[in-house]
Amino acid sequence: HLASDLAIGVKFSRSKSGTKTTGARLMGNVTDQNILLLEREPWPLDRLQALLAALEKQQAAGVYVGVVHPTFSDELGRTLEDSRLVRQVAMTDSLGIPGENHIVNGQVAEFTPAALPAKFQMLSTAEIVGRSLAEQFRRAK
Repeated sequence: HLASDLAIGVKFSRSKSGTKTTGARLMGNVTDQNILLLEREPWPLDRLQALLAALEKQQAAGVYVGVVHPTFSDELGRTLEDSRLVRQVAMTDSLGIPGENHIVNGQVAEFTPAALPAKFQMLSTAEIVGRSLAEQFRRAK
């Protein structure tokens, strides 16, 4: 019920060649509302820019972004960081756990990502899955 109360639709317009997003039209009232954007992987930069412009035009209060697999370009990361609307970007550590060893080109290598911008927060996949499984086991009793 909560999702249907908060859901909005988005229709993106494309360039004549179909290769670039040129705008976004929101279906639903976002004025003075905080918006939660959840995606498995980040959007293409042009699509994100069109969506943020539409949300700003319709005076959304703020945007909170959740991304499961954080595979963004530097430019997309800067767009999120610099946006007046984006309050926080939460992402999982599904693509590498800071400070742990990984195999890189057949060799064990330390993986340490660059410092995250202030709006960005890394969430532990193990913790999220662990909580979910514990809740499922409690319900099964």
